[in-house]
Amino acid sequence: MTRTNRILLVALMTVAGLIGSACGGSDTEPAAERASSADVDQVVEWILDGDVLPEGLTADDARCVAEQVVNDMPDGTDFAAAIDESESTDDMTDFDMAGMDAMFDCLGGNRIAIMMFTELGADDDQAQCMADAIGDDLQNIFEIAALSDGEPETEAEMDASFALMDAGLECGLN
Repeated sequence: MTRTNRILLVALMTVAGLIGSACGGSDTEPAAERASSADVDQVVEWILDGDVLPEGLTADDARCVAEQVVNDMPDGTDFAAAIDESESTDDMTDFDMAGMDAMFDCLGGNRIAIMMFTELGADDDQAQCMADAIGDDLQNIFEIAALSDGEPETEAEMDASFALMDAGLECGLN
């Protein structure tokens, strides 16, 4: 996976999770009460300062994902260092993975797929078709794509690649 595609993927995963009203945490303690405000603010600022973010995402959206990311990372995490590591490597970091999980928890796979395929050039109908065709497998496909080197190596990676190609053909993407 190229650095540009990885950045787009991470940005979409991180930022797409910004919409939604439920932001993770336990059943007894809301995420907003457990997350450090300074850490959440730092992650929100990083999300909103990104240059490849989909349109229509607000500071409230960013806060949802940031709160969950801060809560899901180990206690004592230096978020400035985690952000720097994320930006300086082609590999998925723990911070990136936490952002991806937060995105799916806050936004849901269908909305993420629509945003992703629209950002990649699909029209609204094609993006919806792709979201419908991929369905619940989107998070697995993202994780496989993010963790592999762009070339399918396992049967699961091959299946994910074929699922994307089949959906693209079905939905009229070139």
